[in-house]
Amino acid sequence: MEEFGSSFDVIPLCTFEEKALPPPPVNIGEVEHFLLQNGSIEAGKGFSAMFKRDAKAQGEHETIYFLPLAEVHSLIVEAAISIGSPNLSPTLEYVPCGNRKPESDRKSTTKPDGYQIINDNHPLHSAGIWNTDQAVTKDNWLDVIRCDEYKKKNSEADRLDNIEKVCWNSHHVMRNDARRRFTFGLTIEETDTRMWFFNRQAVRVSQSFNYMTEPKHLIHYILSLSFATLAELGFDMSMTLYKDPSKKSFDYEIRLREKTYRTVKVLSDFRADALRGRATRVFEAKEIEGGEVVSGPSVVIKDSWMDADRDTEGDIQRAVLHDLPKELHQYFREIVADNYVLAGDEVDHTSLVHLRGLEITDASKYRLPIVKDDSHVEPQQSLGLEIDPDLHESATEGFIYYPKVHYRIIFKDVCQPLEEVRSWPTIYKALGDVVEVVTAMYAHGKWVHRDLSTGNILVDQSGNVQLSDLEFANKTESEGLAHHAMRTGTIHFMACEVQVLKYLFAPRSSGLKPSLALSLESNFDEEKDGDSDTFEFPFVHHTLHDLESIWWIFMRFLWRYIPDRSGYSKMSLKNQEVLSKELFPGVLSDVYRRDRFSTTDLGKYKKSLADQYCQGVFAKIASAFQRELIDAYTKAEKDIRSGGKISYDGFPEAFKEIQSIFSYELPEAEKVPTLIHIHDALTRVEKAEIRSSADKRPAPNERAVETEDDRRAEPKRLRRK
Repeated sequence: MEEFGSSFDVIPLCTFEEKALPPPPVNIGEVEHFLLQNGSIEAGKGFSAMFKRDAKAQGEHETIYFLPLAEVHSLIVEAAISIGSPNLSPTLEYVPCGNRKPESDRKSTTKPDGYQIINDNHPLHSAGIWNTDQAVTKDNWLDVIRCDEYKKKNSEADRLDNIEKVCWNSHHVMRNDARRRFTFGLTIEETDTRMWFFNRQAVRVSQSFNYMTEPKHLIHYILSLSFATLAELGFDMSMTLYKDPSKKSFDYEIRLREKTYRTVKVLSDFRADALRGRATRVFEAKEIEGGEVVSGPSVVIKDSWMDADRDTEGDIQRAVLHDLPKELHQYFREIVADNYVLAGDEVDHTSLVHLRGLEITDASKYRLPIVKDDSHVEPQQSLGLEIDPDLHESATEGFIYYPKVHYRIIFKDVCQPLEEVRSWPTIYKALGDVVEVVTAMYAHGKWVHRDLSTGNILVDQSGNVQLSDLEFANKTESEGLAHHAMRTGTIHFMACEVQVLKYLFAPRSSGLKPSLALSLESNFDEEKDGDSDTFEFPFVHHTLHDLESIWWIFMRFLWRYIPDRSGYSKMSLKNQEVLSKELFPGVLSDVYRRDRFSTTDLGKYKKSLADQYCQGVFAKIASAFQRELIDAYTKAEKDIRSGGKISYDGFPEAFKEIQSIFSYELPEAEKVPTLIHIHDALTRVEKAEIRSSADKRPAPNERAVETEDDRRAEPKRLRRK
């Protein structure tokens, strides 16, 4: 919940019903009148007669206490059919959960108090994909549309518990199924009811209403969802489920332009774990025609939600290649096709399509606290995962996400990410090639990648490098003019200056304070308080930052992995593991990273490497790389106080020196074994010690003969008879 800050925007009921809900199939007022006429609801009391309010009922579990909601749903749906048309058929049915929980391909212990789910006779119900005639016996999260949480009382603790659970349930709906664009929820505390909407940009919650005495809002909510199309309920209709009989889980069939592809493997989907954000998923897939797989190599499909006002990854890559010499094009993945994903005839947009242009600043006058006593919670980011580059810090309320559009791009080749490579010669060559590419990107167009990691440096079967994920690439001179400032990169590989958005190698006396609010064209201004040593100017992500990311990648392989040899001592492995955790801890602070990069003496620390080859070769390379970077930073920021900008004059020479570091001929490189994780190496040695110790112990049936001298030497021990 930390990413949301301390509260949610509250949307007026009429606005929420108009903007966030699908249009109802019949007039809400007519349905309410119909229910009044047949006695299902009472004037001024609504559905009160269906719910027990005695002391015994107060002791019941929520799922029993609110069980009459199932009848409420049925009455409302039947009334709509009676008023509308006998041919009107609901898409969804309501399920009171009780102690059951839907099945999930992905491990989940979450269990809503109730939910709306696709009718099992619907052609796109997940059970129909299994090609079985057996009746549906268990619900599946793939079919859940709306999750409910109920409480019998209306205390702060009850409200906060409901909020946390409905957010978690909706989070699971979105992460479990790549087809989901948005989803819904409902919370009730006693009679205090709120409607919820979740998509990759925002969480929206309605003003509360009393579902007993104000039944029209509950009627509206139930009808809007019950009879909506799957597209209106948040499904991406360009993706369908496919069940391979040889697999336990589902694959997808994905359409882009005129072609259809069937996924065969998930390459990456951890960014979809966050409820909001880019939700990037990457699949290996095969083209299909007429339901059959077309012969030929696999392709890579990347599906994501990008900021609506940014250029697409395909357009950026084409612009980069336009500026680069032809011989460098081989280092970039070949694009097969790319396009925005449509919702009907419109580009799928989190604000314009999902919420029909709802502007929060115009609609929301109130906020719903989501932490106890509305105490402020500083937004946090789970470290160890990539920071979502679309995550922007707000001064008071968690993180801000800008409107997003659904985008899909297909690449020609399936490659291995550097993260999975365990050969030092291959890693060294790959990083050297990336150095050449990123320096050429600067030389030919001032391009900066801004998101280098072990996941987007790819290696093909021949050991050749391909650079991926250019969606955040930008021209250095245009970065300060960006529509909204953002910090990009993967946390463990992010340059120290990028992490804090400050220049760290400027003369200490300058007292400079970078500001993202100013454009590159503006001159720095003196502070109004008369402090002539404090200036504001824009921070620019430049090529030295990309090169520092490569240094961190190199360091990660150097310290977290070790050649798979025998003969390492337990102490040497422990020393390396300890320093590995110091360099790449679970939680990173900006001061810690800066100190580790700018002050760590690798000549001293290299002795903690257990492998002699790594000490003598790769530690020296890392040390030389580090010195060149620090020297380049220092020269670039030397005169920043007087000029207000960094100097790029020394970049070509720095690039040349760093390139030369990766031109070394590795001595006896073919004899360097495959890498294993330092923890695995240490565990193996510890297990060997345990086995060795066990072998030396006498067998259970072998008893040592105790002499009289032994007995006298231990007078305080109980003597055996």
